[in-house]
Amino acid sequence: MYSLLSLTLITPVSIRITPTFIIGLSLILLCAYIRTACYRALGHFFTFEVSILPKQKLVTSGPYAWVRHPSYTGALFGLAGVAVMVLSNGSWARECGWLGTKVGNIFKMAFMLCISGFSIVFVWRTYREDELLKEEFGLDWETWRRSVRYKLVPWIY
Repeated sequence: MYSLLSLTLITPVSIRITPTFIIGLSLILLCAYIRTACYRALGHFFTFEVSILPKQKLVTSGPYAWVRHPSYTGALFGLAGVAVMVLSNGSWARECGWLGTKVGNIFKMAFMLCISGFSIVFVWRTYREDELLKEEFGLDWETWRRSVRYKLVPWIY
């Protein structure tokens, strides 16, 4: 019996683990590792809002010794990993033919727009967080910024 989820009468026999799938999975695992390291480094100071908490200290160790906003770096790796896994050969969505349908094409466009939107928001938040940290920690932040020059990707940005 054909799956109602396949949206076609073609059995998706070619669903498989590919090198591309492994790359996507690796990006997602890297995301989890980086974000967990950020949660641990910041402890109870980690928030999902751009804010400074009372008695907050400037954290410059762990992943914050490499880039100033590693949590966003991890999230971007995760978004890229999901995109690679869902849109690549061997994935259910590709192999059953769903991505080739009108709905699938709309999904691909919406999915890529969401990823682009999140990426833009993350980059914008780096500027906002840097402003707040500079205002709160002054010279300590300036010293850290000079030693950790990159916001998201070491040696690139």
